[in-house]
Parts: sequence; C-alpha cells; structure tokens
Amino acid sequence: YNKTGRGYPDVSTQGWNFEIVVDGEVTLEGGTSASSPTFASIIALINDRLLAENKAVLGFLNP
Repeated sequence: YNKTGRGYPDVSTQGWNFEIVVDGEVTLEGGTSASSPTFASIIALINDRLLAENKAVLGFLNP
C-alpha cells in the first residue's frame, strides 16, 4: 500500500475485451474469467522453458 491506502497488485494481466467464440458466435469476455487463465498460461510457458533448460520450475507462487 502507498500513503493513500491504495493497494498495488503483485501481478496483473489484461482482463477485458477478450474475443471468444461460443457456438460460432464471437463475443467479448472480461474479468477474472479471462485474466486468471491468461496469467496461468504465462506461468505454464515459463515453467516449460525452465524445464527445457533443466532448471527448477517456479513452484508455489501464492503469497
């Protein structure tokens, strides 16, 4: 938190205006239903790269 009490996120990712297709129809999605899977996929890609280089994965990331 800063002096005004505003909290800063540890991580952030896009959370609005994701184009998705449902039953052939394009629609926009947003919120944590979009941002959480995006961040999880980024971590998965990082872990894949670490494993490919015979390094340890990131492990448990929650505070």
